[in-house]
Amino acid sequence: MFQERLTLRQSLYNFVIQNLDIIVNKVEKAIHEEGLFRKPGSLVREKKVIAGKLNIDQLDHQYCCSMLKAAMQYVILSILIEVLTNKAVKSYIDTELNEDDCKVISHRFQQKFKILHKKLGEDVEKAETLFRVFFHLLHQIERNKKTNKMCLDTLMLSLGPSFNQVEFNEIEENEIKNKNNSLVKKLIQHADQILPKKEQEELKPPNLPLQHKSVI
Repeated sequence: MFQERLTLRQSLYNFVIQNLDIIVNKVEKAIHEEGLFRKPGSLVREKKVIAGKLNIDQLDHQYCCSMLKAAMQYVILSILIEVLTNKAVKSYIDTELNEDDCKVISHRFQQKFKILHKKLGEDVEKAETLFRVFFHLLHQIERNKKTNKMCLDTLMLSLGPSFNQVEFNEIEENEIKNKNNSLVKKLIQHADQILPKKEQEELKPPNLPLQHKSVI
């Protein structure tokens, strides 16, 4: 069942990558609508999309939200977690939560994606693009929370399970999930600084202390 679900997520991920601009545009046009990312996806509808029985024009903004969420789950499960050990995940979360300089966090993100690219090839570039676009979209949604009612805590109720895909022992699990949720909130709040769009990326890396190394 897990493998079948992962295969479905991969197909949805490919569909989202191919239609990313259209999907994001549909959500942006509904930025003031309440309940973005709160409607669960439909397995039947997902299969229709993959089979080509539903045209992109037939998809509303809520379903576009669920597809973006499913695509991000695939990125986390198949790419990030595939090359990260539990120890590395915990270390990374702690490191970034304790860092106040967004430029430092941004630089380390860029370094990690470069390492992933060497390990996994060109597919990582597509995943990185989705990762950046996704968090910039969440940033826009959060900034319009007065009209769409999607503050950070509400977003995390909808998105938290998608970002907590690593299995830990029972003692560590709640602590890691809480820290990870705090990190995701930080990424949403400061997406424009931590995950700049590609045209903003040609910045000189900050002066990092020698002991700062990418954990991957």
